[in-house]
Amino acid sequence: FTLDGVGDYLEISDHNSLNLSGSGSTYEMWFRQPTLAASEHLFGRFEGEGHRDLWISTGSSGAISLHVYDGTSSIGNIDSGGGKYTANTWHHLAVTLSSGSSGGTIKLYIDGNLHGSTTLSGNRVADPTADLYLGILGSGFTTQYEFTGDIGTTRIYNVALTTSEVAQNFRAGNNLSYSSAITSKHEATQGTLYTSNLGFHLDANGHSGTYWTDSANNINGTING
Repeated sequence: FTLDGVGDYLEISDHNSLNLSGSGSTYEMWFRQPTLAASEHLFGRFEGEGHRDLWISTGSSGAISLHVYDGTSSIGNIDSGGGKYTANTWHHLAVTLSSGSSGGTIKLYIDGNLHGSTTLSGNRVADPTADLYLGILGSGFTTQYEFTGDIGTTRIYNVALTTSEVAQNFRAGNNLSYSSAITSKHEATQGTLYTSNLGFHLDANGHSGTYWTDSANNINGTING
């Protein structure tokens, strides 16, 4: 999907499969940004003060920032540093959370490589009423922090993928959809796509009208703009 940065975003109504669970979770996306720009949001579950929030944004230097909030204060932030992705190129993003409780480890991967890790200082299991947004920060921010660019496959797992599993999915993806096995790479890097514990799967080829169809648990997204 191509978002033009003016009123374009995807909204997925809250469902327990979208929550960052106490046993671990993974957010995953393919994206392409035509021009590097700061504070454009890829994922957002931001409801405001008093809510547990998470958001992932881009940076003008080619950096990805991850922010986790417990409702009153920040409990874990990661900045990948500049030069981790380039303009007008498809890139793979993954965020894993080993536990939703205090002491859980959250990690940021870009193109299959780990670019930051931190331990949460507070509890981070999503509020039961928080919707998921793609292309904006969250509720009440539909005209701010909008992403300009392309979003391909988007996935959420109810486990924290390992480093090797994140790299495996990066190799398996062809930017807009996943095959069940890797066939386009040298046999030494081939493997099977990780599909267990999949709670949410939006594929760019699977949409109809104003709905983006989830093939895992029928948690369909609404296309705006």
